[in-house]
Amino acid sequence: MLITTGMMWTSIVIKLCAGGAIGVGTLSLMYRFRPKLRVALIASIIAGVVFLLSCGVGGWADSHAEFVDGKRVDLASWGEDLRLRNFLAENTLLLATVSSSIAAFLVGMSVRHGQTHKT
Repeated sequence: MLITTGMMWTSIVIKLCAGGAIGVGTLSLMYRFRPKLRVALIASIIAGVVFLLSCGVGGWADSHAEFVDGKRVDLASWGEDLRLRNFLAENTLLLATVSSSIAAFLVGMSVRHGQTHKT
């Protein structure tokens, strides 16, 4: 498949925005829909980057799959076990969503933990 530079940058921006939206949504649920702007911005950026990296892992796994008669095989012809790689390729969106939610949750917890122990 031919991907131009413009298509690549568009895909990156969309994935960063999707991860940022998931991060702000997670943080909003943590803070009961009233997160502080600074914390929301940090969580959005970190969740967006994590979403982008998780999609990259799924893309890597998908590009290294082996197909026989149009189906993914769990054992490659050269003897490599591909079950984990196939799982990552088939569940890229789930991996990216969960990992960006966890990243935003950790940002929220670190900020919340830091606020409760200040003297």
